[in-house]
Amino acid sequence: MSNDALVSVPEYAIFDPRSCSLDHDRLHSPGRYDGPQTLGEAEVVRFACLPNIALPVGARRATPSVAALRAARSP
Repeated sequence: MSNDALVSVPEYAIFDPRSCSLDHDRLHSPGRYDGPQTLGEAEVVRFACLPNIALPVGARRATPSVAALRAARSP
């Protein structure tokens, strides 16, 4: 049993920027998760605590980095 399950974290997500994928898992019963669902760049994740909000997994990739923003602003 994971520490997250021991303290009853209802759900969690881990984003992998290299593959632009997200592992999302929900607590099924006390101390047990369903097993992570891996979502790809073109998919959308919804969290139980924010049911009306759909977050595109690939949206993070579209966000420019701080370095890119600085480079674009310099003459």
